[in-house]
Amino acid sequence: MKKSRALEAAQRDFGSQAGMPDFTAPSARRVNSLKLQPAKVLSQMDRVLAALRRGPKTSDELRSLGIYMPSTRIFYLREQGYAIRTDLVAAFTNDGYSHNRLARYTLAEPASDWRTDTARGQ
Repeated sequence: MKKSRALEAAQRDFGSQAGMPDFTAPSARRVNSLKLQPAKVLSQMDRVLAALRRGPKTSDELRSLGIYMPSTRIFYLREQGYAIRTDLVAAFTNDGYSHNRLARYTLAEPASDWRTDTARGQ
């Protein structure tokens, strides 16, 4: 029995032969998302890096810097090769609410003001 070209194209474009989406394939939306708003996204990623270079930050602290989806920006930075550790901590947010699982991000590189003893002249 021959399949119609439309059915074959739909199965090829949307995943498995059963017509179900292949959720393991890279999403075109995710791959192209940096192209949609490059200035805003890149600016936010720069702000996240600058903040993390000063020390660990919670997702709430990053939101107060105007990064409203910090986990997404962290995801993109990790894709670019930055080693960022996530710890879930219990903390209060800026608006006074208690959270048992607030993300705290730590950049695995020295802080921007970090210097070795030889750089200090010792």
